[in-house]
Amino acid sequence: MKQGKESRSPEEERALEKLYGSKHGTEEHRRNEQAFNDLRKGRLESEGRGAEWRYQKDVRHQFEYGEQKDASGEVTHQTARTKPGHHLHKSEDVINWRHTEAGEAADARARKMSKQTGDDAGHLISPEHGADPGDSRNIARQNFLQNQGGGTWHNQERQISHDVNQSGKRVGMSVEIQYNADKHGDRPFNRKVGTWQQDEKGNTVTGSKQSVEYGNFTTKEVRARQDGTFQKGTSAELRQEGYQQQREVREAQQSPDVGKQRAEWAELKRTRDKDKMRERVAGKEAAPEKQR
Repeated sequence: MKQGKESRSPEEERALEKLYGSKHGTEEHRRNEQAFNDLRKGRLESEGRGAEWRYQKDVRHQFEYGEQKDASGEVTHQTARTKPGHHLHKSEDVINWRHTEAGEAADARARKMSKQTGDDAGHLISPEHGADPGDSRNIARQNFLQNQGGGTWHNQERQISHDVNQSGKRVGMSVEIQYNADKHGDRPFNRKVGTWQQDEKGNTVTGSKQSVEYGNFTTKEVRARQDGTFQKGTSAELRQEGYQQQREVREAQQSPDVGKQRAEWAELKRTRDKDKMRERVAGKEAAPEKQR
């Protein structure tokens, strides 16, 4: 379960600031991490919550990032993943830097990349599992409906969080985004997430790999800003319009008629009734869209 921001003492936040600025593997990093955990443990015990304490690690070093460029030097691919042999940790066992003063400030600086674009600045790997929210390699422009509550990417993140936090799975993760070589090349057109389970030795469990690709479609505001027709002061209105359209689509998808059509289509696929399937494909009876 996703952890909320704690009410930490000023001493804890200072210790976290030192830890955020130190390099993993050094004695300074080890001391700063221990100092923060000692302070946190003392506070929880003083609040009568000592049983809640768990040692929290800084695992930013367990993720790696990459990019590919074309002949002109433009980025065509951007990737983020857990390093080989590493997996996502339960949120209670790692420092969620987005919930610290140091990490929150770094996150705010990184998010400026989507300012006045109509997009969100969406993380590739969620800070919930210890990824650095302020690392520019772990963030990119993203359709705001996809990124926020109820969106396809948001739901994907919730599923991964459930697998790690509730089901206790050792999940490895990779995310790849691609850019078009055009005048809007600073905006990725997709997000492809891969997950796999690992055993206690860090080996990939056979048959556990899964991959899903999401289109990073433009919204009305993004298109208006790109073609120069955006009117200043209409951003909030355009977002509300997007939310309303999203609600209408969800309501339509949940209707009994759509549910019945999906069930009928699934039965046709199961029985391989090719004649009736061809009738639907030909337009005599439209096949329901498959949800992601």
